[in-house]
Order: sequence, then C-alpha cells, then structure tokens
Amino acid sequence: MLLLLPLKFYDHDGRIKPPSWFFWLLAISCADWFISGGIVASGQYEQLLFSLFYPHPDYLLWWLSSCIPLSVCAGLIVFRYLLWAKAYFGWVRWLSILLLVGCLSQLWVAANIILLTQGAFDFILAAKLINTLVLLTTWLRSRHLKLMRDDWLKEQPKSKV
Repeated sequence: MLLLLPLKFYDHDGRIKPPSWFFWLLAISCADWFISGGIVASGQYEQLLFSLFYPHPDYLLWWLSSCIPLSVCAGLIVFRYLLWAKAYFGWVRWLSILLLVGCLSQLWVAANIILLTQGAFDFILAAKLINTLVLLTTWLRSRHLKLMRDDWLKEQPKSKV
C-alpha cells in the first residue's frame, strides 16, 4: 500500500484523517452559534453584546441559518466512525454539497449586509468573509482534503482493533 501522505495523517484503520486546520476553519465559520449562546448565557449585558457582535440584528437569523449546513458537515466528519460502523458510506458525497451550500449562503448574507451598509467597513464581517473564502478555497483545492474524500468513499473492512 502506497502512502500518499505522511503517516501522522492516517488513523488506526488506515483512513486519512482530516487536518486540524480544517476543523478550525469550520469552527470559526460556525462561531455565530457559539457567540449567540455565550451572549444569551451572559444575561446582564445581552443587548450591549448583541449590538457589538451583530450591528445589524435583522441579519442575525440569516447568519445562524447559514451556519447550519456547515455544522452538519462538521458533525458528519466528527462522527464518521459511527457512520462507518453502520456501513453508511453515502454521507461522504453530501460533505461537498453541505460545505458549498454553507459557504455560498454565508457569502450571500455578507453581500446583503454590504449592500445594506453601502460598503461601510465592519471588522467582524471582513473576518467572516475571509474565513469563508479560505474554507471554500481549501475545500476545492487542497490535495489532502481531496485524497481524504476519495479515501472515505472506498469501503474498507472493519478493523479488528
């Protein structure tokens, strides 16, 4: 068996693991759920924090809904061993669709906010745009992620570990 990546990128079953930077990009893309949960839990300064992180509260629901496909994608990747144990392999094809829909919906929400503010600079919006574009670009161009998707589509016998 020819190893296409260094040995540290393989798990105990011989499948290619996703890189840690990919999980960080997904977590940053889904940060709206973490931020909203933290703000609601804070209680006392809820209005102030919401106005700080979301200067356009009309689009909060749009941001949260655009994170759903990316959250499902992250969940499928994290719980892949449970899906493989039940011999489910079709979910790997959904990863690309979910990731593309999530990134495109986040770009659409960002474009609407830019049109609403007539191009006024917002640091949080700029950071979200950069992260979304980096996530989309790495998903489409990364050799590691392409090899990982191809490897995950192959059925392999269960390990004896």
